[in-house]
Amino acid sequence: MVSTTPPPLQGPSSKEKKYDRQLRLWAASGQAALEEAHVLLVNSGPGVIGVETLKNLVLPGIGNFTILDEAEVTESDLGVNFFLDEGSLGQSRAKRCCELLEELNPDARGNHTNKSVEAFLSSPDSLRHYTLVLLTPFIGTSALSEIHQYTHANNIPSIYLHSVGFYSRFSLFLPLIFPIVDTHPDPTSTNDLRLLSPWPELTESMLEQTAGIDEGMSDSHENRVGLGTEETEATYTMSDYEHGHIPYVLLLLYYLKKWRTTHDGVNPQNYREKKDFEKLVKGGARTNNSEGGEENYDEAAATILKSLNPPTLSAALKDIFEADECKNLVTESSNFWIIANAIRQFYNQHSELPLPGSVPDMKAKSADYIKLQNIYKSKARDDIAEVLATVRRTEARLGRTKDLIEEKEIEAFCKGAGFVKLVRGRPPHTVHTKIGKRWADRAKFAWQELNDPDSQMALYVAFLAQEAAIGEADADSEGFEETVQRFAKEIIDNLRREAMSEHSTDEIDSRVNQVIQEMARAGAGELHNVSALTGGIVAQEAIKVITKHVYQEYLAKTLTDKYTTLSSQMDKIIHDANTEISSLHNKLSSLQLEQTDLQKKNHELVEAFREKSRKHIQTQELYDKLKRRTLLSQVQNAASDTVDQAIHSSSGNRFSDRLGNNPERQYTEFLNERPTFNPHQTTDSEGSGGGRGRRASMAPPLHGWAKYADQGFSSQNEPLATPTQHRERLPAPGRSTRPPEYPPAHLGGLAPNNQHNQTPMHRQPLGNLSGNALNNSAISGYGMSAVGQRPSVGVAGGPNLVGIPASTLRAPNNTPRHGGNGYY
Repeated sequence: MVSTTPPPLQGPSSKEKKYDRQLRLWAASGQAALEEAHVLLVNSGPGVIGVETLKNLVLPGIGNFTILDEAEVTESDLGVNFFLDEGSLGQSRAKRCCELLEELNPDARGNHTNKSVEAFLSSPDSLRHYTLVLLTPFIGTSALSEIHQYTHANNIPSIYLHSVGFYSRFSLFLPLIFPIVDTHPDPTSTNDLRLLSPWPELTESMLEQTAGIDEGMSDSHENRVGLGTEETEATYTMSDYEHGHIPYVLLLLYYLKKWRTTHDGVNPQNYREKKDFEKLVKGGARTNNSEGGEENYDEAAATILKSLNPPTLSAALKDIFEADECKNLVTESSNFWIIANAIRQFYNQHSELPLPGSVPDMKAKSADYIKLQNIYKSKARDDIAEVLATVRRTEARLGRTKDLIEEKEIEAFCKGAGFVKLVRGRPPHTVHTKIGKRWADRAKFAWQELNDPDSQMALYVAFLAQEAAIGEADADSEGFEETVQRFAKEIIDNLRREAMSEHSTDEIDSRVNQVIQEMARAGAGELHNVSALTGGIVAQEAIKVITKHVYQEYLAKTLTDKYTTLSSQMDKIIHDANTEISSLHNKLSSLQLEQTDLQKKNHELVEAFREKSRKHIQTQELYDKLKRRTLLSQVQNAASDTVDQAIHSSSGNRFSDRLGNNPERQYTEFLNERPTFNPHQTTDSEGSGGGRGRRASMAPPLHGWAKYADQGFSSQNEPLATPTQHRERLPAPGRSTRPPEYPPAHLGGLAPNNQHNQTPMHRQPLGNLSGNALNNSAISGYGMSAVGQRPSVGVAGGPNLVGIPASTLRAPNNTPRHGGNGYY
């Protein structure tokens, strides 16, 4: 079995190790936003608080920063600025601070410029590339106003920093529209159960799981083994276990349905009716059990006052829906307003916001709880899909075919729609000295705070007055304190008028002057410890703005929940995949083994086939040899029969009459005279080579030889003949590389259709005639012996003529006569 090897464990990267703690706060997306940011520090005055803020941005990994400072390092800087030493005297303060800040974190890239603020702003779009602008005091009024106007119009946030002696403050100026989401809402307020307006799937689930819940007692008889009596006991139709594990959401839906049947179809409206409904719910609980009650009923009763409320919009969400930016969209509208417009249309159509889809914990069976969760999640997905479709239509109408809003952003907005707030940025209070009515709707609140001795409002007014006085007098000059007090008096009087209060300002003036005196004692200088502490606080707020942490925190929570769900799903998928992979590995191993066996068998079959082919070739060769041998044997037999017939058909008397009674003469004539073939015995033969044979004649029948017997040629009065039992068969083929011929060419061959080609009977081959001599005969006998080779002749009866071994006629003792040719 093939075991599944788990993937190698991968530890955290060097960046994850470096930024481990902060990644736990603003996640990888926040860190990415921080690394892509570019912060501009417009430094002036002592410049300590700005550098300390940059220090706390460089350490967590800000991507880029630029220092705009035209001052050079002086001895007064050495006592308050941590990054400067005696070697920096006379050098550019922006350059030295930039170089030393870069040493804190190699990931941060620093830039510096020695221009004045006015010269820097003279370039068009000089602030366009920056994500955040940090401003310090002692900047010219016109330059400060120009920076604020540009950042406000181009949605660039800015932070104003000011530190004097033991006091410090900062102001965050957000763009005109900066949406945020409450990251820590009340957990009970996030559960939108829609009990007063359930959808069909939820109602169907309620009817299914509450069937038989109030069917009372049913009589059932149970025979028990005891004293022989039959005992009857009453039981519920629904078991106690099932009754005690119905989700309380379904219980509330069931009893709401029951309530409406007795209240003209109206749900509980006020507190008294809700209390009556609570009694109805508690009355359905079973108390005759081991627990003395049911937990799911207690959960249902505790949720009634919070869950039975009709859906309403929060004041913050109403402000968003009624904003001109939400009603009148343009091509340049931000994603926030486009999504808000889509949700506004959804609410106008359904009179409720998209369902978040979350379900609180409750006592229920696991299967029932998961089923209920899926019902709410399915409804939430349907609502999000409707909002998404509206957003896509709006984007198409506005001509925004590129950079479409991501679905996850729309989903997060839909789930947190009930807790969205809108913060509108305001112009800074440091632009001009004549405040006028710039307090607007905050005047009454600010006046109340200014009258509170424990409030920090007096410190805020003192800072405003000092910043206004810097434009008219030097902070180190005499009378600067009186100038600051004069501006503070103007600010207080203007605030009192806007707040429409007749209260005396003497006490307020006294407290504000005390703060101004403390500031004057510091001589507009900074203390490093105070500036360092303030710089750390400002850096935290800057990180929130850069990473949009206020908005992203809710997204992080949502994404964390999604991550948990996806992680469990991924674990299951991985487990199933590993199981499937293991199974496939096993199958693959089996197939590989089978393939190996098949390859082995195939090899064996190939080898067997080769062996059989070789044996087949050998067998074919043997078969061909045997076939030739058999055919040659038949031809030999045929030739023997033909010769035998020719000999028997020869007439011995013809020779006897002619030769007389002289045995020697008879023998000599017999040897010299070849009998001629009859016309029917002539043949045209074709050798094995395909050539035409010579035309020849076979000897006449031997019946004419009988006359020799009358003349005393033999002691027996019969023709001369060789007994068949003493004839010798022609030798078998194979002793010569060339197939022999029979009959010899000088005998004329055989005709294709000769009637003597077939042997009707088996005869013994011609043997040695040494034992065939006749008693008292002049001829010692004759016969045929196969020696040497002769040309081949054809055999009739087949498509081709098969060659036979040639034979030469020999005398009885194998003595050649006349060159081995002819009859003997």
